[in-house]
Amino acid sequence: MASNFSVSRHEQKQRRRRRRKKSTGRKPKDAKRDLTTETIDLYWHGAKRKKCVLRREQFVWRLIDGKAKYVHYRIFDEPDSTDLPPVDGVRNGKCEYGLEILITLAYLVYWTGVSIDKACGIIAFFTGLELSKSQADSLFAIYYDAVRASRDRRLSAGRQAKVNKLQSRIRMICRRYGEILDDAVPADDAKFVLLQNELVNHAKKLFVFVLHPEVEATNNRSERQARAEAMARKATRTSKTGSGARRRGVIMSVLASLSKRMEHFTLGNVLAEINRWIETGQSVFREELASIQAATTASSILPP
Repeated sequence: MASNFSVSRHEQKQRRRRRRKKSTGRKPKDAKRDLTTETIDLYWHGAKRKKCVLRREQFVWRLIDGKAKYVHYRIFDEPDSTDLPPVDGVRNGKCEYGLEILITLAYLVYWTGVSIDKACGIIAFFTGLELSKSQADSLFAIYYDAVRASRDRRLSAGRQAKVNKLQSRIRMICRRYGEILDDAVPADDAKFVLLQNELVNHAKKLFVFVLHPEVEATNNRSERQARAEAMARKATRTSKTGSGARRRGVIMSVLASLSKRMEHFTLGNVLAEINRWIETGQSVFREELASIQAATTASSILPP
């Protein structure tokens, strides 16, 4: 019997693919406990702890001192309570990532203009947190909801109400907005609060494309138009001299080679490897070369 290769058959397959729910990368609770490095018990301030019972558990990836940590939050309250204490810096009771991770990812993708794949790679390198593309996609719920609202032709007078809700969600996740900082606050914390201040202060400018559907949601088109010139500048920045080109080539070769040899290509592991080279006076590449040369020499002196 002949197979159906018609256009309608292909369209049906495409519709079925679109209906499939994207994976969020969630793990079973028992598996999460094995990954945690810290457990924190949460109570309302002033609560009588003897009357409180364990009401809920939440496992959250946090950035602590620049490194990704998986924290187990145990939330306690009285048995009949309907308002449980929240986890500070976490969007809601189901979110598995602290706001510092969400905002860092949003900053990389929407502010600096790198792709989601590259943003995940940057976060993994500097913090050790391995984010899949499907997990990163699930963190952009507000943006995707805004895009859907922009494309919804049924909305007319209701567009402003939709924008108001989106802006409210931005304010809800920026829980450190307006926080007064002193000179003793670490630089990373200060940047985190300043970024939240920027988001809230300019919330009215974030969803213009929802009010006016003819406006594009991103600046991807202008970025594509300027990409050729930007790439040309980038390519010649360190290659105006022979030494500059050689330096760039060496750095790129070393990083690319290390990324293939490390199970977890992170800043910490790269620094540890380079420090080992300094202490021993020999890089991993020279060690591999010496091993190959020794094996070649041994095989050449074996009797036929």
